Amino acid sequence: MEHVAAEAIDLAIRLAPAPTGNLISTRLMDTRYRVCASPHYLAHNEDLKVPQDLVRHQCLRFALPEYRTHWRFKTQENAAFEVNVAGHLVITNALSLRRAALAGFGPALMADWLVASDLAEGRLVDLFPNHECTATEFDTAAFALYPSRAYLPQKVRVMIDFLREKLGSR
Repeated sequence: MEHVAAEAIDLAIRLAPAPTGNLISTRLMDTRYRVCASPHYLAHNEDLKVPQDLVRHQCLRFALPEYRTHWRFKTQENAAFEVNVAGHLVITNALSLRRAALAGFGPALMADWLVASDLAEGRLVDLFPNHECTATEFDTAAFALYPSRAYLPQKVRVMIDFLREKLGSR
């Protein structure tokens, strides 16, 4: 993210664990991840009762290295564990990953903000609602990043306030 200051970028949005380094960050919205599958997929494949059952399924995987080989889970008692995942489809775009899950190609790990309406309307099923899940860190969020507090242009302040208002209401 050092290129934000080097390229005179006023504001960047990052979806990840808390950033480190010289940039100033403001948390806009927490992100939680869900392992989801379509009702069609679940009707035609063996049960997915616990996260360990994923090893017997062709999971839809996001193209980032951390998302490809294992997903992390945490129980309500905070016991953390990893499950190795495999699958023939590795997708480079979150919207395409969602579409593949909706089409019944397999379970996928996706951000709650991406699938909230699909879960609410029954197009996708949260497979493990009693678990936290992630591919990287459990504490992830959308962050606004900017180079300095010493001089913060009004347009940047207004945009950060707007994003906080809109994303904070989720």
